[in-house]
Amino acid sequence: MPVTARLSKRFYDTFGDEIANDLVEWFNQVDATYRQELREQNDVNWGRVEARISASEARVLAQVRQEFGGLQQEFGTLRQQVDHLDARFSQEVTRLRADTQHDLTLLRTALQQEMTGLRSDLDVGMQRLRADLFKWLFLFWTGTALHGDRLEPPPAVSVRAREYTWRLGGRR
Repeated sequence: MPVTARLSKRFYDTFGDEIANDLVEWFNQVDATYRQELREQNDVNWGRVEARISASEARVLAQVRQEFGGLQQEFGTLRQQVDHLDARFSQEVTRLRADTQHDLTLLRTALQQEMTGLRSDLDVGMQRLRADLFKWLFLFWTGTALHGDRLEPPPAVSVRAREYTWRLGGRR
């Protein structure tokens, strides 16, 4: 939109309306030409900026895609390593479970054998103890039955207790 230039009245009076109007028209044409050239120059510059932005965008997008592809590859490698470790861990856990089960079975068997041996040793010991007790009881009963009227109190018993015991038995 051209801006109409107006000149002072003195200029119109000095040169006349025709020259002044021609000069105003020439200024307006020069202004329109400069505006058009400036618009064209701006369009050219904008095209360059757009091209640079597009090129930068394409370059950055290519770098991002390349980095993303590298990350995907690294994640794939990492995933394979994790899967490998998981498989090894599972195998190790399975092996440890089997070893533990085997060890527990061996321990259970050994404990059962030891307990069986201890039980038989205990039974033998109890039988010997019972036999010894019967021997001593037999000796005690036999001795008491044969010599019960001639028994004297043990020497550790006091004289008083001895007297009391002999009185109860009718002896003095």
